Amino acid sequence: MAGHTDDLANEPWLAVAHMDAREGLCKIFLAAPLNPKDLAPLVKEKEIITWDTEHGGLIATQELRIGNTILKSTPLPEPVETDLVAAISNGIKKEGKQLLNFDDDFIQWQNRILSIRKWRPELHWPDTSTNTLLLTNNEWLAPFLIGIKKPAELKKLKLREILSCTLTKTQQDLLHKLAPPSIVVPSGAKVKLTYLPSGAPPILAVRLQELFGWKKSPTINEGLVKVILYLLSPGFKPVQVTTDLMSFLATYLF
Repeated sequence: MAGHTDDLANEPWLAVAHMDAREGLCKIFLAAPLNPKDLAPLVKEKEIITWDTEHGGLIATQELRIGNTILKSTPLPEPVETDLVAAISNGIKKEGKQLLNFDDDFIQWQNRILSIRKWRPELHWPDTSTNTLLLTNNEWLAPFLIGIKKPAELKKLKLREILSCTLTKTQQDLLHKLAPPSIVVPSGAKVKLTYLPSGAPPILAVRLQELFGWKKSPTINEGLVKVILYLLSPGFKPVQVTTDLMSFLATYLF
């Protein structure tokens, strides 16, 4: 077994035939000195462009290798922009939605379109499910990845604005008509609707007294989908869940 006093200990390169690397302490039992010049024909130059969030984001290096052994690694001086974008795109596919800003505003926009796909399949709306968006991100996100290097920069991308541009003007108008983001209640307040990706009826959480004056329960999708009312007390505590406001008011008031 070779130790630090062995003649081979001073050799810069060794061809190792027998070793034990258990417990992180490598012990070499059989080896021979190796002249680096003999390895020259095996050295290959390779450009590596990848996305690694744990190591800071975009990594572009030029490496000298023998097989998988890295001899030297230096920053790539002039990486091709399309290769950088492809690396970020692949990183998004691999690491998932955690790299992007899936905030509540975007998720609701996403769910409104998914709901219309369920309610009106004849309209052929695009698939905005998270898995599909991640797998196809290069198709709609690529122009916005130019210049991105850090995870924090990815988080700043405004997904709703970016994807809204993929809809036609007609689709954008129809989205607001069929699945509005909010409803104006009799009190005059504009209350947000909560949409679900399953296409289930959206939820309107609102204080009961703000609905006095409505003659019938609210609907969307041109009257085809009833809104689920989460009725709240003046202190915003749950009172009732219903899609039939008139029946509830008749019982509640009388």
